[in-house]
Amino acid sequence: MTPQESLELAVVAAIQNDLGWTGAANFVARTFDGEPPPRMGHLFVAVWSDNSQGTHSRDFLERDFKVFVTVTLRCSFPFDRWIEHRDDLNDRVERIIGLIHKDLSAHSITNAAEVFYSPDDDHFIEALGFVGADAIRVVGAEWFKVEPSSGQIGIAQTLRFGGNRRKELFGELPVSV
Repeated sequence: MTPQESLELAVVAAIQNDLGWTGAANFVARTFDGEPPPRMGHLFVAVWSDNSQGTHSRDFLERDFKVFVTVTLRCSFPFDRWIEHRDDLNDRVERIIGLIHKDLSAHSITNAAEVFYSPDDDHFIEALGFVGADAIRVVGAEWFKVEPSSGQIGIAQTLRFGGNRRKELFGELPVSV
């Protein structure tokens, strides 16, 4: 398992457990690009990354990791009542932001990621923090992977978390010959 995978799995577990969303395996999962699976119900929370990374050191590999969380809600009300869907989305987004951002002091997500991926000398040295939220967007049949004639429509918002750093010694890096 890679450090990125372990961090994403730790975020999934935190959202499922710490927010009281037990049994949430049906609507909280790692995805490739934030899009929900066709089988999603009213709500889907996607945890993902674009795999972009950076480093801050020449003496060892100190990589920055990011995690994105995309929350998607299917809209079932007429357009003039979409404010209710937006309020529902906003409530869920605020809970997720609070949960993950508190890892800056609690380190519960970072520690869980260490359990999933823990070479002896390598460690996450900084936790995830909230970086920003993209604007809410309207999504349709293509997003839900259904026929355009289905009339499926919803709203989605992506949250960005970053600042998680992992220190890896050069002698510990995997090398192939």
